[in-house]
Amino acid sequence: MIKRHVGWLVMAFVAVTMLPVYAQQAGAVRGTVFDEDFDVPVAEVRVQIVEAQLSATSDPDGTFVIENVPPGEYTIIFAKSGYERRIITNTIVTPGRLADLGIVQIATETYELPPMIVTGDDPLADSEIAVLTLRQEATGVIDGISSEAIKKAGESDVAGVLTKVTGTSVRDGKFATVRGLSDRYTGTTLNGVRLPSADPRVRAVQVDLFPTGTIDSVNVSKTFTPDLQGDYTGGGIDIQTKGIPDEPFFSISLSREHDSISTGNRNFLRYRNGGVPGDAQAGSKRF
Repeated sequence: MIKRHVGWLVMAFVAVTMLPVYAQQAGAVRGTVFDEDFDVPVAEVRVQIVEAQLSATSDPDGTFVIENVPPGEYTIIFAKSGYERRIITNTIVTPGRLADLGIVQIATETYELPPMIVTGDDPLADSEIAVLTLRQEATGVIDGISSEAIKKAGESDVAGVLTKVTGTSVRDGKFATVRGLSDRYTGTTLNGVRLPSADPRVRAVQVDLFPTGTIDSVNVSKTFTPDLQGDYTGGGIDIQTKGIPDEPFFSISLSREHDSISTGNRNFLRYRNGGVPGDAQAGSKRF
C-alpha cells in the first residue's frame, strides 16, 4: 500500500516538473483577417492549422490566436462562406515563440457567368389589342390607335391618324385639338418626352411632321391625371415610335390617283390657258 502511494507521488512530481518544459516547447500563431476589397476586418473566419489539427475563429475585429502549437512548419487555411479560401504555407512555429502572420487578406468569392441575351418580339406590341389593354388599365380616359389600324387607314402622317381618334380633330391640317378645346391646351410628347413647336407663333406641335411608317401607336389622354404635365388641361397626345429593327430594311411605296370622269376623257371641258400642253391638238372644247 505504501509502495502504491509512493508511485503516485512520483508520477505527480514528474508531471508537475515537465509541465513548464512542455509549455516552453509549445508556440502560438496569431494574426488579423481583413477583406481584400473593402479593407475592413472580417469576423468568424475559420483559421485551421492542417498538420496540428488545431483551429480558431476570428473575433469581430478580425484577430485570432491559436495556442499550444507544437514547433514545426505548418500550412494554415482561412475559410468563410462567401470568401475564397486563403492558404498560407511554410509557417514556422518555434518553441515558446509567437508566430505573427500580421494582416491576412481574403477576397470575396465571385462567379463569372456567361452573358445571357434574351431576345424576342411581343406579338401584340403594335396590335389593336395592346391599345385596348392600355385603355382598360388606365386610370383616366385614354383613346388611341395602333400601328395595325394605321396601316388599314392608309394615312401618311400623324395628323391624318388623329382624325380617326374619337374626340380629336386637326386644325389647318397640322394642329391637333382634343375635345374641341384650343390647341394651346393640348400637349404633345414623343415617347414620353415633351416636343417643342416648330412655329414660333404657335405653341401647338405640328403633328403632320411625323410619318406613320415610324409610328407604333398614338395615344390620346382626354382627362388630366397627375402623371401628365401641368399644361395638359385640354388633353395630351403621346406618339410612340417603333423600336430599332434588328436588320437593315428598305421600303418604297407608290400611289396613283385618277378621276373616272376626267382621266382619259379628251372631250372633258378644259381651260385653254390652264397650262396643260396639247389641249389645242387634243381637240378639247373651250369655253
